[in-house]
Amino acid sequence: MGFTLEKLSSDYFQSISQEQRDSLITDKLFLINRMYPYISEIIMVDYSQTKSYSMTLLNGRDIKLDYDFFSSMLLKDLQSMENRKIILPPHFPEYIFSRTEKVSYPVITIGLNIFDNRYYTPEKPTGSMLINFNPEIFLSKAIDIDQDFPGRFLIMDKKTNVILFDTETILQGETFNEDFFTQPLYQLRKINLSWNDLILVQISDDNKIQDLYKKNRILILLIMTLISSVLLLTVFYLSHLMRRRLKPLLHSMENIKHGDFNSQIKISHIDEFSLIEEAFNKMCTTLDDYINRVYKAELLTQTSQLKLLKQQFNPHFMYNTLQSIQMKALINKDQETSEMVQILGDIFRWSLKEKAEVSLGEELHFLSRYIDLQSFRFKYKLSLDIDIPIQLQSTPVLKMIFQPLLENAIYHGLGNLEKKGKFRLSVSDQKNILMFKIEDNGDGIDKEKLDLILHSLQEKKEADESHIGLMNLHNRVTKYYGNSEIGITSIISSHKGTTIFLSIPKRDARKDIKQ
Repeated sequence: MGFTLEKLSSDYFQSISQEQRDSLITDKLFLINRMYPYISEIIMVDYSQTKSYSMTLLNGRDIKLDYDFFSSMLLKDLQSMENRKIILPPHFPEYIFSRTEKVSYPVITIGLNIFDNRYYTPEKPTGSMLINFNPEIFLSKAIDIDQDFPGRFLIMDKKTNVILFDTETILQGETFNEDFFTQPLYQLRKINLSWNDLILVQISDDNKIQDLYKKNRILILLIMTLISSVLLLTVFYLSHLMRRRLKPLLHSMENIKHGDFNSQIKISHIDEFSLIEEAFNKMCTTLDDYINRVYKAELLTQTSQLKLLKQQFNPHFMYNTLQSIQMKALINKDQETSEMVQILGDIFRWSLKEKAEVSLGEELHFLSRYIDLQSFRFKYKLSLDIDIPIQLQSTPVLKMIFQPLLENAIYHGLGNLEKKGKFRLSVSDQKNILMFKIEDNGDGIDKEKLDLILHSLQEKKEADESHIGLMNLHNRVTKYYGNSEIGITSIISSHKGTTIFLSIPKRDARKDIKQ
């Protein structure tokens, strides 16, 4: 807090009336008193105008209007102070008039000299200011510094003059002497109060400190005992909880050890352990599924190998036998039988090729020969309409990819057909995919059986024997191309016929041919 009178002699104050000057100073003092409510009174003395100004906001506490501050020894002493400041210990100022005991209390007075900065003369201040404080303000500040201090407080200025000693008047106004407290039963501690150039001295009785230490030590021991007990109980509880939560997991792991991969843990809580239990259940399910798939794959492989051995049993012997039958038919002038055997021989010889892929044109030629052979059975009532662009016929496709579809249609849809059976094969070029469309005019597939077939294709489950050819073809295509999104993608059937959609990846001509 500060205040200046540098304008008391300025041109501005010279140009205003005395009444305006007094009002301006009074307003300033009122503002200071209002901003700092812990100030009891504030008095300002103007030596150049021989006037005094005072302000207090306390009800029932006034400043005597007839008091002559210029004759006060306090102001005379203050003017002679080199440091421009004086602090008086608690006292009852003679210029204060109190109407009630409630506001009748001693004050600590801080006296300040005021100088005009334009004409600064250390020996001649322009004015002085007296600011009175309630001593309880200093005590509350001291207590705030160390609320748990077991002793008394003493406040002194830089010259060790005692300003305040608790609420007693002992030593107040005297010079502080540490000899007064040199007994071994006392301890002193000094703290600089930077906010007011004062020194706080804490005076404690050593016996009280020891008592406080003993009490605190007992309290600390009790708290440590309580904390240790709580920690032990917490450890035992957590240990019990972990054992209880881990027990089902260990039990399931033991089941897996003995081959039971269907072991599942019942999740009863939502916490960190539940994440482990959920992951363990998922691992068991995945592992069981994987083992089943591997087991089924091995069975399928063994079955396929067995079938392959049966199919490959002395193929050259079979082909030579067919040639012999053909020659016998020619000798007997049985042209139809000879032609049937020749077509069958061509088909048999073509199927024995070890290539996994052939060109689309070769596959279509084989398909035409297969229809020619079946036409003998149905007295030439079968026809095949191929709508394939010439530029796609060099595209590699999996060998014998269409024959199972036509065979399935002939066997199930055209067996009792009295009218002419028609097949139509077309293709849709969809950038990286070739979508083949195979249509027939057979009896169709009833809805219940069609749903069963589509479900088997989607879930990759075994179909019934009547349509196992479709399932084998679908699995063969998806496994060969390594893409589960291709193969037989859709089947549409009605009493007017059946349409099957078969998709395969589009490849460059005569490239990536697997042997």
